[in-house]
Amino acid sequence: MHANKSRPLVSIIGAANLDLELRLLSGWQDGVSNAVSRIERTGGVAANVAIQLAEDCETHLFTAIGNDAAGDKIVKELADRHIAVKNLANESASGLYVAVLEQNGELKAGLADTAGIESIDFPQWQQVNDQLKNLQAVCFDCNCNSSLISGIANYFTNSYAHNDAKYPSADKPLLVAIGVSPSKIRKLRDHTKQIDLLFANRSELQELSGLKSCDTLDRMALSVYESGIKQVVATDGPRDIVVIDHGCLERLPVPPLAQRSSHPGDSEGSSKVKGSANGAGDALAGATIAALLRQVPLNTSVREFGRIAAMKILTASTVTGYGKDY
Repeated sequence: MHANKSRPLVSIIGAANLDLELRLLSGWQDGVSNAVSRIERTGGVAANVAIQLAEDCETHLFTAIGNDAAGDKIVKELADRHIAVKNLANESASGLYVAVLEQNGELKAGLADTAGIESIDFPQWQQVNDQLKNLQAVCFDCNCNSSLISGIANYFTNSYAHNDAKYPSADKPLLVAIGVSPSKIRKLRDHTKQIDLLFANRSELQELSGLKSCDTLDRMALSVYESGIKQVVATDGPRDIVVIDHGCLERLPVPPLAQRSSHPGDSEGSSKVKGSANGAGDALAGATIAALLRQVPLNTSVREFGRIAAMKILTASTVTGYGKDY
């Protein structure tokens, strides 16, 4: 990893889309219309991580944004946050993620249209990336298709191999993967020995490790570490975060969302003051990566930077756009 850089250069590849967040106003009922409140904002795993990274890093986001009203909104907000957007879209519309939230902000269901980024292959990304020799970190989310993930993993493994003189004076950038979902994290199975750092939740780790749902998060994370990934940050909703750094395991507590999102004077059941679990894991990842690039150890990066960034999402009293409250 590079040192002594005031603004580390980071490339992140993955989804940037419109988030539609629907919070239930009462308990869910199957087969009937359920009343909700709604919030629209810029989202997508890669975009969320980029927003957090941009506070401390020169951040280049490679994504697919449609030529439509939603796309115009996404591009403007990302530009306002000083993120260099490289749009690789073909003819697809801008992506959409619909998050259905419980009253307390926990995710009940997520519906994702990420066809745009899923259509991008490795040569398209490589063609527009003119700073490959100067990167301190490369991060991708598993919305990317298998060929793009393979291309990125193989490129940064082979180009910086000890017997490869392509970049003889350059340090290998930190290669970071973000799980996204159980079905999408399967794309990492052939690349665990190439990935330096993985962010994933319990269901994603279960899928990648092949263990049973009754197994502990510790065991799942250790299994993934043993498959070759050097560092793992594993989340499990309101339960402890598990951090594995080259075989050393640490658990970091997370307060329940109801406790995190309570404010003095708010009436019980009030939804307007409650934060959302949507995007909190992405904020944790972005802040953790930024701290790592300042040479902060992984467990400290998660404890003192990643958790704080996530808490700001979880406790936001007004969400008019990602991260507007901090």
